[in-house]
Amino acid sequence: MPFQVDEYIFDHLAALERMVGRALRSRLDPYDVRPGQIPVLRALQPTRTLSQKELLNTVPVEQPTLANTLRRMSRDGLISSRRRQDDRRTVLYALTEKGLQAHGVASAAQEDLRRVCEHGLTRNDLRYFRKILSQMTQHIEKDLNEPALFLADVVDTPRS
Repeated sequence: MPFQVDEYIFDHLAALERMVGRALRSRLDPYDVRPGQIPVLRALQPTRTLSQKELLNTVPVEQPTLANTLRRMSRDGLISSRRRQDDRRTVLYALTEKGLQAHGVASAAQEDLRRVCEHGLTRNDLRYFRKILSQMTQHIEKDLNEPALFLADVVDTPRS
């Protein structure tokens, strides 16, 4: 008998993603840090200064989302901006003192949540899980780069 795949794996993955998001927000909210800010905090790290273009190459978001995140983080005093000396069109971003604190809070929250998620799992469990997630991601990336398959036999065609 062939191996039966749980047809609801996506429901489980979606539920896990929602719960991780809620758990992360509950850890960050008291410090006025948002989960969407974490990639920027991580990219800038305590001593890095990057342009928006450089951040786009590092942070996995679309340009308008990054621009809004940078605007909010600047407004909230988490990052500072200045013009590049050799190219006045380019704005460089860096963490402020408040941003450094937010970086520490975000790192601690993620580490705490990682420990919660990995509780009771062996090193081999985690390696295997990462391998499976990596393979699924590669399959989806490959699928996204191929033409869409229209499932005509599943969708009723309109009748004239």
